[in-house]
Parts: sequence; structure tokens; C-alpha cells
Amino acid sequence: AAGVLTVGRGGESAVGYSTVSHFNAVHIACHREAARADRLSKAPKAEWAGAVLRNSQTRCNALLPLCGPATLDNAYAEAAEAWWGALAALGRADGPRAKLLAHDVRALLLRLASGASFSDDCAGGGRHSNLRLLLPLLQLACLSLDDAPFAAAARLGVGGGGAGSRVALERTLTALLVAPTIGGAGSAGGPAEYAGFACVLSLLLLGKERWEECRLVLLRALLRRAGQPEAWDLLALSAPPGAQPSAVGAAGGGGGALAPPTATAFAMELLPLAAAGAASSRAFAGGGGGGGAPVVGAGAAGGEGADEGAGELLALCRTQLRYFWLVGRLHALLATDPAANGPPRPQLLGRLLRANLLPLLEQTEGLLAELDSSIGAASSLYAAFDALGVLPAVLLEAQSLPAPPAAAANPSAETLVARWTRQGGGPPPRAG
Repeated sequence: AAGVLTVGRGGESAVGYSTVSHFNAVHIACHREAARADRLSKAPKAEWAGAVLRNSQTRCNALLPLCGPATLDNAYAEAAEAWWGALAALGRADGPRAKLLAHDVRALLLRLASGASFSDDCAGGGRHSNLRLLLPLLQLACLSLDDAPFAAAARLGVGGGGAGSRVALERTLTALLVAPTIGGAGSAGGPAEYAGFACVLSLLLLGKERWEECRLVLLRALLRRAGQPEAWDLLALSAPPGAQPSAVGAAGGGGGALAPPTATAFAMELLPLAAAGAASSRAFAGGGGGGGAPVVGAGAAGGEGADEGAGELLALCRTQLRYFWLVGRLHALLATDPAANGPPRPQLLGRLLRANLLPLLEQTEGLLAELDSSIGAASSLYAAFDALGVLPAVLLEAQSLPAPPAAAANPSAETLVARWTRQGGGPPPRAG
């Protein structure tokens, strides 16, 4: 199922794509030959109608290329251009391709983190098939940010991007990382540039060392949005007014590559979750009125002595914690160390994915089970931050935060991490 998503709000909103998949691999040459036969048959069939019949009723509307070690640059660039042509037929989305792909990855991570359906609106597969989709989407984004493949593409008269797009996104990420209210409505880059988007940009632009330096800033930004009525602007995922779902799918390959049929879909099913999260946060803040801060800075009314409200706070933040866990695991899986005068991160990441795509896909197999048994099963913020690998840093920062009235003189570690989540990671109280 293919559709569009809206990034941002009001006059500054933009349109992009959200992709989901059954990850049924097909060979591009086989697909083209079958599509040709369908056109010439006595009862001609449209390209994607025939693809549904040949691929176990998997609905499809584009071919997402996978680039392996033997794939030619020109073949991959041509297949990538065909992908963008298929998406353009579904609805126009202006903007740098790498940015559109970053928002696509962000939407996919949100589905995985929130437990939203991949198939109710578009028959788009399950959790495992869509987790595998992340790497090909990141690979395609690397193509958009790398000069070398686009030199070949330019000779064919297709594509665009390279260093200019990379520098622009690097500036965006830098601005988001230094903004005091990253992820807030007033942060640099406009309403489309929220904390979830910055996390995806970190995958494309930051090597291992830089990620380690920045990850607590990004976690803090994610948690600052937890429970706010506009919290799902964090990932800016909604369907544009009046839009209708298109048919499903995408897959493809070039020069011997296999490719998964994928689907782009609306995320309307996420909106009830947003409303539920906002209602939960208002109740936790102390009175369903809507005038108070979603996560109060001083904790529950009775102070912190018994870690009051910590369970509700964990529930409120769990989607953001799951999102951050997934980003962290992808960083570990795709770690590179760009040298000062060496190739930039997108080029190194593209090379890594090209040389090791199938082994890397195999390494993603256990991630969802690990996510469920760690963040999903965490009974406390302490356990959740420990699973994220940030507990020592959180405790260190929490010790320097001001204690609320009537707080214990020697707070427990659980109290400290709850305090950090409310004051350091949580949203600031609203003015007025």
C-alpha cells in the first residue's frame, strides 16, 4: 500500500512517503520480463496487478533496489531512479531525496517502537519484514549523499544530490544538537525537524565516536516530547487531509541484486495512540484539564520519596525509549569511524552496506526479541536506561539536578533517573 505522510504542521508542513514491506525478494530482470508478458497477453494486466498474482498476493507499487558487492553502480542508480519515478506516480513530494528517506526511516522506526500495525491500512507485512527494510532504505539514502555513485548517475541524466545534500543535512543535525529545546516547536530547522528526525540523521552522518558523544542529547530530546499533546510531531507522522490510501508495495534490484516488494502506507492508526498518550500525560500531570505540563518537573505531588509516579512516567516514555533503543542498535550494527580527512560517513556506510548487506540483514533477526525482552519488559526507568547503555551518564547528570521540595536527602538510583527524566529528559513546564 502506498501513500504519503505529512511532516510538520500548518503552512510549513511538507509531504513525504512512508514505506512498509513483506520483504519478498524478486529479481529485477524476472519482474521486467513478467510485466512485459502481462502487457502482451490476451488479457493484459497492469504491472502491479500481475506482480500481486506472482508474489503470493503481496500488493506492490514500486521496486526498492538492493545493492550488493556485484551490483554495478549504473544498474543501482537506474533502479533507484525507477523507484523514485514510481513514488512520484503516487503523489509528489518535493525536497532532497536523502531527507525524504530519513523521514521514511523515522516513520518506520515509529511503527516498530509504538507497536503500530504495518498491515491494517495497507497489507504491508509484519514487524520482522519491516525491520529488514530499514537497511535498504538507509542504503538508498547513502546513494543520495555520496558523490561517487551520482557521478555515474549524472552521466545517465538521472538522480541528484551528493555533497550538497550531505552538507545541508549536516548543518541541520548540528543545529538540532545545539538547540536548547531540540525537538520543540522553536528548534532550528522548522517544525519538520524534530528529535526523531535528528536520530535518523545521526545514523546517516555520525560515526561511532560522534554518536557516543551525542546520544544523551538525542535521548533527552526524545523524552522531552513524551506525553505532550503534540508529542507525535516528534516523528511528525500523520496523513494529509483528504488523502486516500493508494495500492501497496515496492521492490526491485539491478545488476543481479534482489529486491523486496515494499509498500508505502498511511499511519492513521497511530493517531489514536497519540491521543491516548496525551490524555495519559494530562492525568499524570494532575488533573485532566490540559493547562499543566505533560510531565511535571517536580514529580508527583507528594515528592520523590517513594518514587511516586515512576511507573506512569515509564509508561509515558516507553515508545521514545524503544525508538532510541532501535537507533542505538542500528548504530552498533553499522558503526564506522570516519577519519578527519577521509571519506564522509555516508560513503563509508554505503560501502559497508554494499559489501555486507545480506550478513547485516541476518544480524537484525534477533533485534525485535531483544527489544521486547529489554525495553519492552523493563519494570523501571533504571532498568530501561541500563538496557540503553546510558545509565551511568544519566545518574551522573541527575546528581547535579535540583531536588524538588520534600525530596529525600539520599535519593535512590531509581529516584535519580526519574528526576533526570522529568527535569533533564522530560519536557519543561509550560509557561503560564
